[in-house]
Amino acid sequence: MADVLPSCRSPAAMKASGEDELSAKEENVDGSAMAVDSDVNFEAEVLKLRGQWELASVLNFLNVFEPLIGKSLRISAEEIEKGLIMPDSSLAELHIVLLKGILPPVGKMLNGSNAWVTVLCKKLAQWWPWQDDAVSYISDCSKDKTQISCFQKDKFGGDGNGVSYWYDGNSFVGYRLYKEVIKCDRKKKGKQNGSISLPKFSTRWETMATNLEEFHKVKDNLLCSKISSEFAVGRKIESDAIPVLEKLRKNKERSLKRKHRKSVLLNGFKKPCVVGVTRTCRIRAPVNYTFEEYNRAIDDAIGISRNVKKTDEKRARDASQAQ
Repeated sequence: MADVLPSCRSPAAMKASGEDELSAKEENVDGSAMAVDSDVNFEAEVLKLRGQWELASVLNFLNVFEPLIGKSLRISAEEIEKGLIMPDSSLAELHIVLLKGILPPVGKMLNGSNAWVTVLCKKLAQWWPWQDDAVSYISDCSKDKTQISCFQKDKFGGDGNGVSYWYDGNSFVGYRLYKEVIKCDRKKKGKQNGSISLPKFSTRWETMATNLEEFHKVKDNLLCSKISSEFAVGRKIESDAIPVLEKLRKNKERSLKRKHRKSVLLNGFKKPCVVGVTRTCRIRAPVNYTFEEYNRAIDDAIGISRNVKKTDEKRARDASQAQ
């Protein structure tokens, strides 16, 4: 009975039980607090990443070289962010695909979970002194009058005084809007000779929008600005970016609806029969195939026909008398 009725337990047992319940509650509180802390820390790391131009460069690289990477490994910008904060298998697969594209046949060299890290470090050590190749390539293209847009992304807008807007992405990685602010700080060495030291440049990078709602919000704020350059960027977002994002959302919604209909159809085939629930049926009279029953049915039909004829004749007489 002591196990069934708590009121019949001994004081020691009740005290022990109370301590257990309290410790369980403390564990639940600590667990929920840890979950909240981890979410807050993850969001803080994401904001930190989005404040770095290197992330935008990586996403632009994936956008440009998507045809070479292939459709089998399409990773969204959010998945890239998550992989950089908490490395997972998708990030390793992406590096392996890139390494296989620049290496000779490697066989089983990259099959190990962390083998790609060693291979990448060796390649970087080998190629690092070759960074001047990019400068010489750009220089040669300029001499050949090659358009700079072939190897440099055009700005989305700006004021010409250090503030620039960048817009980049595709339907799989996602579209994003960035703002870059470059400040030049010139300080004088002394008041007497008025000499000026070398300028110091500082750069601030900001991810302004990552989805349709955020693009709309940025667009509305810029269109309300009295600065002509900001207003122009708002108009460009409205005309160039918003329609693309709206079309992308509609395509995703259609895709989700198709998947939903398909799953409903498949589940309908797999739906088990419910015992005890049947369709309602009409009450039918039992069938009798004897001659007597046949003759009776004929007589009934003749009688109904005669009654209908009498009714029509009576209506005709009543109508004539009324006239």
